[in-house]
Amino acid sequence: MGLGVGLLENMLETELIEKIQGFKKIQPTKKWVDFLFERINSKAQPEESKVFIPSKVKTVSYSFLNPKFRIAFATFGVFFVLASLVAFAQNSLPDSPLYRVKLFTQDMKVAIAPSKEKPIVKMEINKERLNDLSKVKIETKETIALANKLKQEINSVPQEILKLEKKKVVLDVSQKVKQQNDELKNLIKKTNLSEKVKNDLNNSIDDSQNKVFALITETEELVNNCPDYLKEKVQKIQEYFGNPENISGFMPEDIIKIKSLVLEATKFLKAGNCLEAIEKIESIENILKIQSLEVKVETSIPENQD
Repeated sequence: MGLGVGLLENMLETELIEKIQGFKKIQPTKKWVDFLFERINSKAQPEESKVFIPSKVKTVSYSFLNPKFRIAFATFGVFFVLASLVAFAQNSLPDSPLYRVKLFTQDMKVAIAPSKEKPIVKMEINKERLNDLSKVKIETKETIALANKLKQEINSVPQEILKLEKKKVVLDVSQKVKQQNDELKNLIKKTNLSEKVKNDLNNSIDDSQNKVFALITETEELVNNCPDYLKEKVQKIQEYFGNPENISGFMPEDIIKIKSLVLEATKFLKAGNCLEAIEKIESIENILKIQSLEVKVETSIPENQD
């Protein structure tokens, strides 16, 4: 048994050697060699690591970091702060530091108001300030300063009315101011100011009221005596033009303007609008006064003597 196994092992070994010797005789093809070379070469070389290069971010030329936009942003910020300050100040009282801002905005309302509305705007603001004073429980140096400012504003109202040219507007505004003066007196009673300060304010209102009442009376008398008043004015104008020396000093355009004003005055008078008719006649008087002044100036200049 042992002999048979030994023979079998010898046979297998002999066959294996013959097989190996047969493999040695096999010649590989060129294609096979190139394939193996590429495989070996790819394994031998390490893979290149890919480096990520971030793309450059282009800065936006219109960014808020741009100097122009920084200025615009800062301007807007300042405007926003000022607008907020003004808004908060409108609810402040005389004892608040913000009240000065409120006074400034009120004064600006008066400054930009049209001339025919300025007296009424002043009266409305005077009422607002007295209403603010009524909410302060004790008298302070701030409330006294505001009361003094109120006296000045109340006294200036009749002067603003006198600046108005149209008598109808003067009459309407004077009547409205008269009504509001009564409202101011009621508001003064509600304040916690001393009796002396209250009396000073009431005296200012009384003085203003008297001047306003005088304007109303004067204008109403003009309306009541309109025909006689106009007749007197027209007669003076006719006497002026009756003198040839006066006519010689007028330019043609002045004569045309005067004739136009006479026609307008006649039209208003027929329509029952006496105040408008009076204004046209007074406009003619103003032209005559200017012309008279010019003549006086010319005649007063001495001639050059040789």
